[in-house]
Amino acid sequence: MLEDSSTIDAVATREDGSVRLVIMDAGITEDPEERLGFLMDKLKCYLYYLCAGDFKKDHPGQTAGDADILVMCRVPPTKKMAEISAIQNPENADEPISISFEHFPGLD
Repeated sequence: MLEDSSTIDAVATREDGSVRLVIMDAGITEDPEERLGFLMDKLKCYLYYLCAGDFKKDHPGQTAGDADILVMCRVPPTKKMAEISAIQNPENADEPISISFEHFPGLD
């Protein structure tokens, strides 16, 4: 969940064998600035996972730059959220970590 910055929501393997980390935004937080803050905190958690050793242990032979992050949003991302397309890879500044958003409305 977006509001829990201490966990990785999901990890998937893409068709090319690279790793995709998934953030689940269930639409709980309605305030746009608070939601953006939660996203930033969650991205810090994911960046720590990618660079602190657990990722390398869990996915031998892959680097942080091999992974990307998908934010799955029940409510469309805000304009400020959607402007975030990558985060700096501390291990290799020339290899940013890509971020994309997908809107999935779900059942009402």
